[in-house]
Amino acid sequence: MSEALCVDLLVRGQPQAFVDLFSLTHSSNDTASSTTNASSTPQPASLPEETAAAISQELVVAHDAQREGDFEASYNAYQQLAEHFPSYEHLPNAKLFYTRCLQIATEHSWTEGQAAAHTNLGTS
Repeated sequence: MSEALCVDLLVRGQPQAFVDLFSLTHSSNDTASSTTNASSTPQPASLPEETAAAISQELVVAHDAQREGDFEASYNAYQQLAEHFPSYEHLPNAKLFYTRCLQIATEHSWTEGQAAAHTNLGTS
């Protein structure tokens, strides 16, 4: 089913959401490439189908909001995505999405968002 979700993202014109979801749901056999991209690409996680579907939708919301210039909606979507990965084994994914929150807040000089993102990064 996660393959169908990934294909659906491509068909809907969501290439970055596809990359993120594919990375979250598929393990890589190439450990060298996964370590070089660890800071910019989610790490594979074992996700139930309903969770993968919810994450897929949240990725679409985040990317659509960015395209439309609604940085707060994009920030909130990435924060929701980070909260899908509370356990230690998925900590890199939470940190990745909290880092995206920080990037968005920094790009838009949004002090409140920066503070919240720093707090989330510090506590995750």
